[in-house]
Amino acid sequence: MSPTERTLERLRLWGFSACVVEKFIMQANIRKDAFGFGDILACKDAGEHKGVWLIQASTGSNHAARKKKAQGIAELGLWLRSGGRFAVVTWAVSRGQWVCRWEELKA
Repeated sequence: MSPTERTLERLRLWGFSACVVEKFIMQANIRKDAFGFGDILACKDAGEHKGVWLIQASTGSNHAARKKKAQGIAELGLWLRSGGRFAVVTWAVSRGQWVCRWEELKA
């Protein structure tokens, strides 16, 4: 299961509606994130995580790199100032179990 699939499963468990917004461009053999930083678009209308989110999903070893990349993209600031929320969600195995790390970045 990929980090994106794992994140979608967790988001839905937590009551989010979510979909993949990352595109695969076959001719170039590359993946293109929404605004350069989002793999998943998710929304929730109640609770601590209420709002509209773009989420970057990856492996645990890439957490810092994904965060740094997103912080360097001007559209992230626009997204956040417009009321959107953003999180880097990464997955790593610890003691034989998959562990989710969720880090929200704020304006």
